[in-house]
Amino acid sequence: TAPPRATPPSLHRLYITDLWKPQLDRNQPNPSTPRHPETAHQAMATTGIGNLSTLLKRLEAATSRLEDITIAQSQAYNSSAQAAAAVSLPLAGGAPPPPPPPPPPAPVEEVKEDPPAVKAWDATVTEALNEYKQLSAKVGGLVNEQANSVSKTYAEQRNLVLLAASCTRPAGGVQSPTFAKLLQPLQAALVEVSEIRDKNRGDKQFFNHLSTVSEGIPAVGWVAVEPKPGPYVAEMKDSAQFYANRIIKDFKDTDKTHVEWSRSFIKLLETLRTYIMQNQTTGLVWNPKGADPETFKAGGS
Repeated sequence: TAPPRATPPSLHRLYITDLWKPQLDRNQPNPSTPRHPETAHQAMATTGIGNLSTLLKRLEAATSRLEDITIAQSQAYNSSAQAAAAVSLPLAGGAPPPPPPPPPPAPVEEVKEDPPAVKAWDATVTEALNEYKQLSAKVGGLVNEQANSVSKTYAEQRNLVLLAASCTRPAGGVQSPTFAKLLQPLQAALVEVSEIRDKNRGDKQFFNHLSTVSEGIPAVGWVAVEPKPGPYVAEMKDSAQFYANRIIKDFKDTDKTHVEWSRSFIKLLETLRTYIMQNQTTGLVWNPKGADPETFKAGGS
């Protein structure tokens, strides 16, 4: 938008009386000089006409000069205003600046697939575990509490399967301090399962249930067994079967849920044994080109 047009400077006002006054003052008769009235009047008239003609010429010249000055100032002002408008117009009425470019898209994190050993675990062992957990929830009480701890042991087994498939074998194998450290979370969950039975031996309703699990849960230690972890799991399953048979005998005619529960835990152990025989026959299978097991983090690079 062009700047507001200012009013050009006004003309200087010129008063004729101001120009005449000095002349009139000079033409006043000296009171000390006596003059004949008529002669003085004629002389003053002649002098006044001449002075008036001179003053009018001066007035015309002064007026013309003032007009020239005013026109020059007005033209200079208009030129400055037009130049300012020419500079500001593109800024005010021009095209807006282009919008900033959009930010680059966030990098998409590469989704790594689980190793085959882990996929096989999820497709078999995890399915059997879920069935056992569902039936434990139906039975409730201490049985369900113990099942939650059993779930922790199976989660830690899966972590070790993933670690072995992604890392090199520790120097010294399963007897090394490095591997002993890796086993600590699994051992803590295993102790938690057993303590639930040990602390509730006086519970006649669920003692056989708690014993079934406590006798079979050491099977999760297969990750540290070489070279035949499968037969080791079979032995633990047989120990659990003893108490599972008692449950079947006690509840077969009264509550089929307990019968199904006992069978689901035995099935979980058998599924684990089958998985080991098919995927980890001689023990955990390590990756000779993998990462350092002590610094490995699941989901990391």
